[in-house]
Amino acid sequence: MVDRLDDVHPMEDPHSALRRQYFEEYLRNSGVSAQQLSSRTDEDARKLLAEATDFATRRITEVDCRAHHARHVKGFHKNE
Repeated sequence: MVDRLDDVHPMEDPHSALRRQYFEEYLRNSGVSAQQLSSRTDEDARKLLAEATDFATRRITEVDCRAHHARHVKGFHKNE
């Protein structure tokens, strides 16, 4: 996770560091590193890449939904 704001580049997706962590978490749980996967071109590697990407995307969506709900519950929403 990003600990300091100066670790995030201005045009970078605000969730990119977290997305990368989720992606790497999925790969670690599958017994593969991102570095190992990047050197492969086989069908299993492509499938694993798609699965890790999907996992990271779903986790980021969950984070966004929870944040939206928390703002709504605390009254920080603007006529949504």
